[in-house]
Amino acid sequence: MKCLLVLSLVIIATIVIEPVVSSCYFGSLNLKVEDNGDIDQYCDGPKGRMEVGDTVRHACTDCSCTKNGLSCCGVGYKAGSFKFKGCEMRRETDTCCYQFFKTDNPNESCTEKSCPST
Repeated sequence: MKCLLVLSLVIIATIVIEPVVSSCYFGSLNLKVEDNGDIDQYCDGPKGRMEVGDTVRHACTDCSCTKNGLSCCGVGYKAGSFKFKGCEMRRETDTCCYQFFKTDNPNESCTEKSCPST
């Protein structure tokens, strides 16, 4: 019985929610040998140079620089591409929040407002 319920929920979600596409990108770690022989390691982030260990949120994208390179993923409405049938997304570019509203009645929401954690 429990399996039937889970299967039913998966089928309903497949019908109502279209597929999600992730919005992440990666970059290499820059290495520069200094005149004294030290190795300078850094990433080219969205706001310029990032030291290893730095993290930054810019334009609803969280980026971090590690010894493996730059890793950036969208947050909030930039977390991926997703849709609800019969609804359209409204975005808040300053907070990265989003909410879906019915296309035939723009004042009626389809979902609660969703905002990324800070």
